[in-house]
Amino acid sequence: MYVYASGWYEPEGHRQYDTHRGNCHGRKNNRDGDTMMIRRHKGSRRSKRYHCVWTDTDSSGRFNASGQSGVGDTRDHIRYGGSNDKSSHHPCKGLGSAYMYQPGSSTFPGAHFGFKCSVSDSKVAGLLSSNSGHINSAGATDSNNVRKTIKDQLLFGGTFRQGTAGTGYCLRKENLAKKIGNETCFQLVSRRVNEPTANQKAREYCATSAGRKDPKCKCLNVAGSTFLRDCKANPSWAGCNEVNAGIKSFENAGLKSATGLFGNADCIVPGICSGDVYKPLSNVPACANKNAICNQVMKLDNVKSFAGVKATQGCNINFEAEQNKRDREKRESAAAAAAAAKKKRDAAAAAAKRKRDADAKKKRDAAAAAKRKRDAAAKKKRDAAAKKKRDAAARKKAPSPASASKKAPAASRTPSGSPAPAASRTPSGSPAPAAGGGLAKPGGMPQNTKIAIGVSGVVVLCCCLLLMMMMSGGGGGGGRRRR
Repeated sequence: MYVYASGWYEPEGHRQYDTHRGNCHGRKNNRDGDTMMIRRHKGSRRSKRYHCVWTDTDSSGRFNASGQSGVGDTRDHIRYGGSNDKSSHHPCKGLGSAYMYQPGSSTFPGAHFGFKCSVSDSKVAGLLSSNSGHINSAGATDSNNVRKTIKDQLLFGGTFRQGTAGTGYCLRKENLAKKIGNETCFQLVSRRVNEPTANQKAREYCATSAGRKDPKCKCLNVAGSTFLRDCKANPSWAGCNEVNAGIKSFENAGLKSATGLFGNADCIVPGICSGDVYKPLSNVPACANKNAICNQVMKLDNVKSFAGVKATQGCNINFEAEQNKRDREKRESAAAAAAAAKKKRDAAAAAAKRKRDADAKKKRDAAAAAKRKRDAAAKKKRDAAAKKKRDAAARKKAPSPASASKKAPAASRTPSGSPAPAASRTPSGSPAPAAGGGLAKPGGMPQNTKIAIGVSGVVVLCCCLLLMMMMSGGGGGGGRRRR
């Protein structure tokens, strides 16, 4: 990085050497970046004397006039404390190489010249630790017209009209926890720059491997919504040891599913974000689920086991009294459950007996119904056998069809003159039943008798028809005679 500082000649008029020709650097005017300044010149135009002062330092911050061409006096004749300063030295001494600016810039008001001094990172901590008058006094005016000492620039950087100083020591996230005197860089940035900048640098620092283990980062480590998972995966992070121990205490006490109640780390470790810790962008609020956690604990049987759990200290629970109450309720509940179980067993036994009785009755009724069915079927079978026997006996008593046909008269003709149809036979060969008749019914007229009556009727009918024909042929007194 770089720091900017004003410089003056020492007040006694000393110089490295005088020259009568070519000025101190071969020209009449000084320029930015020169390593030799013309302090003054005197004499006539033809015989001027130039007082030459060496202004350069090497990369280690050593005044390096020794060995330069024409230099007889190797002492440092540059001061950082003003035009009357006799005792100080070159502002870049002990810092690094110097780059000189000509006077007249508002960055170096009233100075004979200004300097930009390089400073290696390895030197910054030592320079700040020394807290010397050099770094607390030498300085320049920044682009906001605020004077910044070399120490200010080393701590916080700065912007000047000639350029920037670079990132200050305390604005480097890795240095945020480092102490400068009695304050950490975080405190210095909060006080000298602003709190938002300090908090932003804290968040950047706590994301580093060193920051993760810094106790001041514990709030930031557990501030996210994934803090349970993060702490389980990274138990060495600051704050995670407390969170993991809090979860374990809940589990040991019997609350296995409480993680859903932990909206933030304060629910497990109350006050984890209190005190001297770096704050997240949004402060971690007090546990919003405190009541839910307390209620969950109150639902457990072994409530007394939570007496030593840190997260339940704010629940205002009298663990001893609550445990006695639960034990009493448990005994009463057990007695009531035993009575209910007995009642249930008795009811089940009575229901089983009713079922067995109903099943037995149903079985008896089914057996009786089956017996009635068998008896009815046997009776039906007996009745059918008796009927068959009676029918056989009736058929045996009735005359045979052959004898009846012998006695029957010959078939007569119908009134139309055509012969009456002969009795037809069934496909089995037996005579077909007469019209209007059928097989003899048990106890009725025999079949042969019916046939005989039918034949006689037909004969009578034929005779009647013949008589009527004859009478109609005579025509009132007799018929025509034959010739």
